[in-house]
Amino acid sequence: MSKDAKLINKKLHAICEDFTTNSPLSKNKKEEPASFAAESTNFVIEYAPEKTFTLTFTPDELKQLTSRKLFASSLSKLLAILETESVKPEIHIEAIVSLQTKNKELMKDYFLTLPERKIDFLENNTVLTFYYKDFVSEVEESPIESRISLHDFEILAKLGAGGFATVYLGNYKSLLR
Repeated sequence: MSKDAKLINKKLHAICEDFTTNSPLSKNKKEEPASFAAESTNFVIEYAPEKTFTLTFTPDELKQLTSRKLFASSLSKLLAILETESVKPEIHIEAIVSLQTKNKELMKDYFLTLPERKIDFLENNTVLTFYYKDFVSEVEESPIESRISLHDFEILAKLGAGGFATVYLGNYKSLLR
C-alpha cells in the first residue's frame, strides 16, 4: 500500500471515529428514556424492488449484534424467503458482499463493512439493501490467461532473478511444431 493510500486510510478511520463519538445519534441513544430501551429494534431489508423483510432484535441481542452477525442473519432470512417464493426475483446470492443503507449514507455504509463493528449507529426501522460486487465477466480468468500458459513454452534456461520476478528463456511450443 502506498504512503498516500495509508494516509487516506488513516484519515478515514479518524473521521469515522470522530463521527461516532460526536454524532447526535450516539448522544441521543444515551439520553433516551428507559421505556424506549425495552422495545425491540427492527431493520428492514429490501432484497428486490418493493420486496422487503424485517429483522427484529431484542435489546439484549442488539448489544451483541455486529455487522457480521446482521449480515449473516439477513442472508439466512433471504435464503429462507427465496426457497418459499413461487416467483423468484433475479438475485445473485454469490455476488452479495455486504449490507448498505438504502439512502447510501456513506459513514453508516462504511461501518457496515467492518465485521466486528457493533451496530449501535443504526436507528430503529433503518432500511438496508444488499451490496453486490461488480461482475466484470462470467469467466474467472482473463482471455489472455485462458489462451497462453507456462505449459505452452519449452523452458531453455534461467536468465536471472530479481526482487519481483525470475526470467527464463523459452520457446513457444506451437512455433516448434
